[in-house]
Amino acid sequence: MSIDLEAIKARCKAATKGPWKYTYSKEDNEHNVILHGDDYNDDTVLLFYEGCQTGNADAEFIAHAREDVPALVAEVERLTVGIKEIGAMCAKRHDKIKLLEKQLAAAMEERAFLFHLPTGRCLILL
Repeated sequence: MSIDLEAIKARCKAATKGPWKYTYSKEDNEHNVILHGDDYNDDTVLLFYEGCQTGNADAEFIAHAREDVPALVAEVERLTVGIKEIGAMCAKRHDKIKLLEKQLAAAMEERAFLFHLPTGRCLILL
């Protein structure tokens, strides 16, 4: 699953600024409310009326999404940078290991040549 962080950030930026809050109201009809601010006037973001099976949980989830989503996006971006840095370090180490392996092989060949025994056997020193 691919995550479009730019689209998520755009939706966060376009949404009403937080924090939002969840409350339960018995005014008029019983319902759950997500507010931006302290009143029902223009700051009411969403209403869940009684009878909604998941109203409380949904309202709480949505209210917290205003802070949770930007925090999660920031964490994903931080981790993505870290993963790229680790990948670059691993690539450098891999290149260094390959170079050392070649140097070791060359040194072993040189030693084998230098310590060639007259009987046709080779003495390899490590």
